[in-house]
Amino acid sequence: MPPFQPQQKKKIKNFKKTVLMLWNYAKGFKLLFIFCIILGLISAILNCLSPIMLQKIIQNFVKPDVNNVGTYSIDVNNVMLYCGILLLFYVIIFLNNAISSFFIAKISAKLTWSFRNDVSNKINKIPLKYFDSKKIGETTSILTNDIDTFNMSFYTISNTISNVFFIIGLMIAMLVTSWQLGLIIIATIPLIIFTVFPIIKFSQKYFVKQQADLGKLNGKIDENFNNLNVVKIFNANESEKASFNEINNKLEKNNALTNFFSFFPIPISLFFRYLGLVLALFVCAILISNGTFEKMYGISLLPTFLLFANLINNPLQQLAQNISSIQMTFATSEKIFDFLDLEEEKIEKDKIKCEQEIKGKITFKNVIFSYNENKQILKNISFEIEPGKKVAIVGPTGSGKTTIINLLMHFYECDSGDILIDDVSIYNMYKKDLRNIFSMVLQDTYIFEDTIKNNIKYNLKHIDDETIITAAKNANVDHFINTLDKGYDTLLDEKTTISAGEKQLITIARAILQNNPILILDEATSNVDTKTELLIQDAVDKLTQNRTSIVIAHRLSTIKNADLILVLKDGHIIEQGNHSELLEQNGFYKELYESQFSEE
Repeated sequence: MPPFQPQQKKKIKNFKKTVLMLWNYAKGFKLLFIFCIILGLISAILNCLSPIMLQKIIQNFVKPDVNNVGTYSIDVNNVMLYCGILLLFYVIIFLNNAISSFFIAKISAKLTWSFRNDVSNKINKIPLKYFDSKKIGETTSILTNDIDTFNMSFYTISNTISNVFFIIGLMIAMLVTSWQLGLIIIATIPLIIFTVFPIIKFSQKYFVKQQADLGKLNGKIDENFNNLNVVKIFNANESEKASFNEINNKLEKNNALTNFFSFFPIPISLFFRYLGLVLALFVCAILISNGTFEKMYGISLLPTFLLFANLINNPLQQLAQNISSIQMTFATSEKIFDFLDLEEEKIEKDKIKCEQEIKGKITFKNVIFSYNENKQILKNISFEIEPGKKVAIVGPTGSGKTTIINLLMHFYECDSGDILIDDVSIYNMYKKDLRNIFSMVLQDTYIFEDTIKNNIKYNLKHIDDETIITAAKNANVDHFINTLDKGYDTLLDEKTTISAGEKQLITIARAILQNNPILILDEATSNVDTKTELLIQDAVDKLTQNRTSIVIAHRLSTIKNADLILVLKDGHIIEQGNHSELLEQNGFYKELYESQFSEE
């Protein structure tokens, strides 16, 4: 099977496709979004009419007196009428903006929730091979930074649509009011577009790089915090700081560039706006002087077109600013959609339900497996474990011990061969049913931020306290729990200090409570003191009674009583037998055992 290769993008997807993807994702919010756009359109129309109302007010301030030629009077009634209409326009615009802002914020919050929910669900559906090629921080960055960026940027999409309507409406209103002055103001718009948009197009790659570097930075932070003790023990603070700074410096440069390209269009649009305004005033003066415009009519055009110029500048300026936000929205949306489009594990159909009692027989038949096509990990592995037997898997690091467990749990598909439980192929079982067969106690203890009681009964809903306490007693952890102030209700979190051995005993209690027919142990007694090791070993002995057990062993002294020991090396089973038989073979196992014995 070829290695998982997530598709890499170097630039943002085309505008139309991304909009359609977001539009289709909006689902039940389409009508509400259209309603907000209609409100924006109404506001745009009223904004376009407001300069015309202003012109009407000015004209009625200096209305020619028909009775006295050459004199002017104020038509108070018309002034009040047009002022009232103008005030009504602004009230409607205010209400429209408030209502649309509320609904846009609601849509954005709902879409953000949907994105987070879908990404979270997706994580549980994609193959583990994806995580072999990605840092956890890069995935969590999608859940946090990318979706938060989308949430903050979504408003600009609706704002941009409204501004486009507004600009078109203003252009029509200016041409209707005075086509001569309107053409001058409108002529500056292509100058802005042809100057600003090439800059925006050029800057797209920096927005994509910024999001990619942010994912890498989060991955690095996550890695350092999870391995903080290792960093300190090896005095690697400086090297890790240098590695962090290298990524951070790249992010800083891209941030500087994206910020520059975000604000650079603003002075450009302002320059052309002032240029158009000066030219319009100059032309208006010429048209008044040569009699094309009646004097008072021309004078009334001046404040009208000043308002037109100011009004058209705002949406143009917002468009220039919004483009960068929209780019960021598209860049983050692209990452989110790419993640959601990842190939999922195949939907399981027509599988065998594990309805009969599982005895615990395990068979590997000629299993070959590789994480990538360049290196084979397991090479024609075959063995059989009888029900109720304890089998240990030993071998040097990288020999394939953990890989056998990963294949048995069906985390990966083997390249060829088959794995059977009670003579039924695991590939014919539902994964949920298969994994309900196993209990696991791993070398790395997994304790959740919850009470000790809930950690022991993890994912078992209807378990009474007495059963939990019995499991804790069998795991030799009940005495320790009772020394705590809140006992089984003690919350385990970063502030609660318990030892690695005590955590391990809690996970053993969890496995005892699960009471599944097959047990997997990954060196459960490592990294603990002698006293705790004896407690853990006693608990493990109780746990392994009457069930099939697979032990991945590093300390060979802990597996002397195993019914079968499989010795792995370079992906092959080179020896197998019990402890005494393997020592008599005088082979690789004996070398391992004696080397550990001499070290002890």
